[in-house]
Amino acid sequence: METIIFLAINIGVCYLIAKSGEKRKIGFGWSFFISLFLSPIVGGIITLLSSKLETNIL
Repeated sequence: METIIFLAINIGVCYLIAKSGEKRKIGFGWSFFISLFLSPIVGGIITLLSSKLETNIL
């Protein structure tokens, strides 16, 4: 039972990190993948180190 709760929390944290990666060069998918398979801490650091996408407002 504790494993399921831990897994749900881990996936939730990975999702939040991936949402922050949407507006970065790394993207949602890679942020989620790295966070899920390495760790959310490593995934968060890599996501934050990725450069932001440029937005052209006309």
